Amino acid sequence: MLQLSNKTPFITNLAIFPDKEGIDTVITVIKATFDILPDKIRVSENQLPIIKSDEYWGAPGNSSLKYASEITLPKPATDIVMIGHAYPPKGKAVKSTDVSLKV
Repeated sequence: MLQLSNKTPFITNLAIFPDKEGIDTVITVIKATFDILPDKIRVSENQLPIIKSDEYWGAPGNSSLKYASEITLPKPATDIVMIGHAYPPKGKAVKSTDVSLKV
């Protein structure tokens, strides 16, 4: 039986997909959730689960994608997704604001 030994605080999952020749290939998914604080970044105590299928804001086909499946064919690089809220400076009312993420 195939097993994954996870010695990290992060969420992991194994998936099996056939490669381009049809040979079953094991894909490892590792999801790490971090808290971004004003003075530091830390590993979150609340690690979010791996999203196993696409999730939409409403009915699929009639609404936009909320979260993409994180179990997929191999990728040549890493995905980084920021989920959060942006707030204007105290005492200022704004219609929009720029938000950025630098890795």
